[in-house]
Amino acid sequence: MPDEVFSPIVIRPFTPDDAPALVGAVRESVAELTPWMPWCHPGYSLQDAGTFIKTAMDGLAKRTCFEFAITSGAAVLGVSGFNQLDKANLRANVG
Repeated sequence: MPDEVFSPIVIRPFTPDDAPALVGAVRESVAELTPWMPWCHPGYSLQDAGTFIKTAMDGLAKRTCFEFAITSGAAVLGVSGFNQLDKANLRANVG
């Protein structure tokens, strides 16, 4: 069996350049995401991704949410993070 080269999986903050790869990942997973994620739809666009990424970047800078890209090479494999922070009760939404 030939040696295969794999890109490492990296969890990192989003950048605006991630928008096209995020659109691809969302559209690839529409059937799986739609029942659980009201923002997900077949027409998910670069504008949708850009808005999400800007919100994620602003939230990270302000420390109000912590949304990260899960990547391998140039591909966005998914998103993970903490949001809806409730500091008074020491809880947050994890996704």
